[in-house]
Amino acid sequence: MRHLPRSTDISSNTRLPIPYDPGFVCVEPAHRKVHEALFTQNRALLIHELRGITALRNAVVGLDPRTLYTLECVPKGAHMHRDAAGFYQAVFYKDNTIVKHARLRQVRPSLLKAASVVGTQVLLVSISMQLNAIQETLGHILVDLHNERIAEVQAGIRLFEQGLLARDQANRIHVLHHAIQSLNSGVSRVILALKHQIETAPGPQSRFFDNWRKAKSRVAQEHMRLADESYLAALRGIGVLSEAYACLGEPDVASTVLKGYLSDLKAAGIREAGHKARLVPFHGDVLPEKKWEMFLEAEPLLIKKLDLCNSRMAETRAVIAIELKPGEIGIGKER
Repeated sequence: MRHLPRSTDISSNTRLPIPYDPGFVCVEPAHRKVHEALFTQNRALLIHELRGITALRNAVVGLDPRTLYTLECVPKGAHMHRDAAGFYQAVFYKDNTIVKHARLRQVRPSLLKAASVVGTQVLLVSISMQLNAIQETLGHILVDLHNERIAEVQAGIRLFEQGLLARDQANRIHVLHHAIQSLNSGVSRVILALKHQIETAPGPQSRFFDNWRKAKSRVAQEHMRLADESYLAALRGIGVLSEAYACLGEPDVASTVLKGYLSDLKAAGIREAGHKARLVPFHGDVLPEKKWEMFLEAEPLLIKKLDLCNSRMAETRAVIAIELKPGEIGIGKER
């Protein structure tokens, strides 16, 4: 099973990480190319904003221009923090050790906006990557494409991929919005189906008659097979929705919509499904209940990331953490 790269981690609910390398390794290769190009473009705008701050250019003097550091802006307090002299604070870290301070006379809104655009894109794509990791535990599932609900999710995914191929920006946006519409409808329907499939699956409590007939295990296997199909479709649909909102630069909408789907998915009976899956015969390397438990483990962090995507959180973000090399904003040691 693939692990998410360190750059997608967040250490607190008020830390917006902006990595040097986004590490979009757990998304589809065709998706990755577009996400990486967009990240490069957005990060270049952020670096341009940082170069315009004289205090930061002065602060990197003496630092190795090729070494990776973390620049933490506003490292104190829950709001933009000024010291007694009226300066904003910024700190350069290397291996969790402070190596330089910078005192900024002003922080322009354009800098915060540029940082937010890059950071929220990374968070939204990383949400898709986390959901992809859960999908891997489902193994190879032959999904019934004649199922209208699942077919609608698949259609949304195909539209999303067509939108990524569009060279005209207006056309891309148009197709992506159609993809989102199809995905929203399909995800809502498969979650409702999943709830019914989990509810009607037999529970793990055993009676002599059940064991004697071996019927309960067979019924559970059939119900959970259908539940697996709906679960996979829901995870894929939510993940691609997250990527679509990242491409459109709509983190506020993503925060509201995706939190709703994650809540609905959890309420569909994920915990109960984990218990009922124990009746299913075990094959392979992953226990049947593991795929359900992984979602319950991941959900709090997914919600935390979506909270950070909401612009209303901007006022309470304590840290914007930007990984960069001093040579990107100044001459550094070689100056």
